[in-house]
Amino acid sequence: MARFMKKQITCRCCGHTYEADVLMGLTTDRRVMDLDTNPHDPAVYRQVVQCPTCGYAGGYAAAGYDRDVEDRIKALVRGEEYRAMAGSPSEDRTAAALRCAEYLAEKTGNYQDASYYALLLLWWWKQYGRDEAGLKKVRDRAIRHFEEYLMDHLDLNGAMILIDLLRQAKRWDVALQDLSSLEPYIKDNQPLQRVAAFEKRLIHEEDHADHKLSEVDV
Repeated sequence: MARFMKKQITCRCCGHTYEADVLMGLTTDRRVMDLDTNPHDPAVYRQVVQCPTCGYAGGYAAAGYDRDVEDRIKALVRGEEYRAMAGSPSEDRTAAALRCAEYLAEKTGNYQDASYYALLLLWWWKQYGRDEAGLKKVRDRAIRHFEEYLMDHLDLNGAMILIDLLRQAKRWDVALQDLSSLEPYIKDNQPLQRVAAFEKRLIHEEDHADHKLSEVDV
């Protein structure tokens, strides 16, 4: 269940004031959640607030829109590559906002946020996307961002998401290697051990389909 609040927002990038429905909270149901944590709730895609004037995508909606914007981010927003992403008539506005937020996070070295924006965009693409090639591009970016982020951070949930994305991408050997590397860190975590065992079974079966977390408990 999602909770929104209508707010007047002054863009920290260009100074324009606009009104937006800001996502303040989202309660998800584990019974319908996928192994990559997709909650199958369209509200999850609205975690970015985007300025309608300059296109600045202000990060996670409940807090990110009100953060100060560094000069290097303002320069990226003014750049041709970003403006093409923000204003492309072929893109759904929600997808464009997520792509812009991912781009800014990646370009500023925030691979944690880039990972999760790309993951949100991947879920959107699966639900509303037009072609398999586009979905593959988004998934490959999400994998790359997670790999960059996890090189310097111990994030067990993030590591499990990466393993599931690798499985979806049919990168069986890499997924198994990552599972093996993760085992010492989850030896005292029974829920993650069960998820890891289920992932390993799917990988050995070369099953790249989406699966529910609830299947792990069966």
